[in-house]
Amino acid sequence: MLYLLFLSLFSTFQSPDCRKYHTGTYVYYDAKSVRVVRTEAYQTEFFGDTLKMLFTIRWPSACHYSLHPVSITRGYITQPLVHDDIEVDILEETGRHSYHYRATKGRLQQDGVLVKVKN
Repeated sequence: MLYLLFLSLFSTFQSPDCRKYHTGTYVYYDAKSVRVVRTEAYQTEFFGDTLKMLFTIRWPSACHYSLHPVSITRGYITQPLVHDDIEVDILEETGRHSYHYRATKGRLQQDGVLVKVKN
């Protein structure tokens, strides 16, 4: 019984504090030219100065969020995005201001690291 209590406490302390990643400005660790701005309701991804993708964001749990594509803007032209939602799990913190994620869309999966650069 004591062993189970220890395991339960250990797993609690190992869980990342995901709420601090619900808003802010980020860059991808391996693609620093892509800027991600996240508010309570939206996530916008900027690819340089010419391409912008807008998603609504929903947090069913502290460490899991869903991105629903809304629109893509190229230059001055904005078009609706009609794609499946992207499900994202925050797997672990990789530093004080970064986390390892796994994004899933259908049968496709992608792992990466997002680094928070501004609250």
